[in-house]
Amino acid sequence: MFFAKAEKNDQLQQQFRANIRSMVKHATGRIKYHFLGDANSTRIAADILENVFDTIPHRENLVIQVQTYEVESVVAKVGHDVWPTQQQLFKSYQKNYDLFNDIFYFIPFALHKVIDLSEVDRIIEVDADMRLMTDIRKLWREFDEF
Repeated sequence: MFFAKAEKNDQLQQQFRANIRSMVKHATGRIKYHFLGDANSTRIAADILENVFDTIPHRENLVIQVQTYEVESVVAKVGHDVWPTQQQLFKSYQKNYDLFNDIFYFIPFALHKVIDLSEVDRIIEVDADMRLMTDIRKLWREFDEF
């Protein structure tokens, strides 16, 4: 999940909290949650995650691991690969939508270059405003049909 510029955005923080609650509520087994954010948002997310994990009843079969990435270091590592190409593709939208002028918007497209792929064979990109109504493992299993 990409979670940035959250320090002054209470709505984004609330969406993130609801997203995490819905994921944890329905999750089974082991989930490795890769989280990408700026320094302030990473701190906010850590507080939210700790709060949600502390308020969810312990389930023996549930293991959640969190891996964080500071967006500044990710931009330094892959920004040159992502930014020029994606900026060209979204050029016609840039006048109307500020988010297409921000490199942060395009970084999730390069997560496969940041995450250690020896540990991960699939990635499900989840937005902060999404709510899960069932175990995300069901979506994960859909990949087996390809």
